[in-house]
Amino acid sequence: HNRDRGAARCNRRRVLTEVIQRHTGDKDILAMASRAAERMGSDGDKAHVLALAAEQTGSKDVAVRSALLRAIASMGSDGDRARVLRDAAKSYADNPQLRVDFFAALNKIGSDGERASVLRELAVLPGLDVETYREIAASAQRLGSDHDKVSVLEVLAARYSDEPLFAAATTVGSDGERMRLLLAIMNGPVSEEALLRIIAAGITIGSDNEKADVLLAVAKKADGGSVREAGVRAAGK
Repeated sequence: HNRDRGAARCNRRRVLTEVIQRHTGDKDILAMASRAAERMGSDGDKAHVLALAAEQTGSKDVAVRSALLRAIASMGSDGDRARVLRDAAKSYADNPQLRVDFFAALNKIGSDGERASVLRELAVLPGLDVETYREIAASAQRLGSDHDKVSVLEVLAARYSDEPLFAAATTVGSDGERMRLLLAIMNGPVSEEALLRIIAAGITIGSDNEKADVLLAVAKKADGGSVREAGVRAAGK
């Protein structure tokens, strides 16, 4: 019986692989194959089929991508889920439903390193919607590892510097990692408001040397008098 089940599983994987390869670009076939993969018991086989489907999702069809993302969410292995999501991220489309489906699958990844790898892959894409940047910041904020969290937020900071990024920055426990992140934010598109937020976050750094490095960098970057004044007041604390 075990041999029969193994053969059936291999046959299912082979059939779905052949179907996807023969019907490249057919949105109905891709959606059907993704739904069929969702019912597969082996994460390895599921990952194989879904990775192949992810390569074919150049189509903007929401139903195809949604079916693919729901199938990815059903996977049990963090490594397999992250691997397929990294492929899916390359053809990510900013659509409210797909955003919900993508982050629902992503936030099921328990491993900080695996989730961070997908977030970095997504964050480097050009032209993302502000809502997607917010979701990236929120997902990164929930990472337990300071190193993995900062590795994502640094990439995000090159493109985005609104409040959710700073909310995530305040959860970085390591003084060194927080300094590194705040300095990275200053290399991105920062407004006067963002510089004031950097000062507020810099004040919370426990190490005097690292706090001073942040406040000195703000002083060099600041054009407005209010930012300089805030920096001077912070330096005196």
